[in-house]
Amino acid sequence: MLLTVKIDPRMKAALKKVADKQFISASAAAKQAIEKYLESHGIDWRKEVTTKKTRGKT
Repeated sequence: MLLTVKIDPRMKAALKKVADKQFISASAAAKQAIEKYLESHGIDWRKEVTTKKTRGKT
């Protein structure tokens, strides 16, 4: 799944700085942050049920 998020350029630069220190991509750092956020709200995303949607088909 592709997720597009608009953030302040300064936040993007800070995220890249943290990611670079961990030798990971900014995307991977964002994923880690989202995982921690969900965990802090008691959500185990691995147990969530998803439905597969097909693009462009009606």
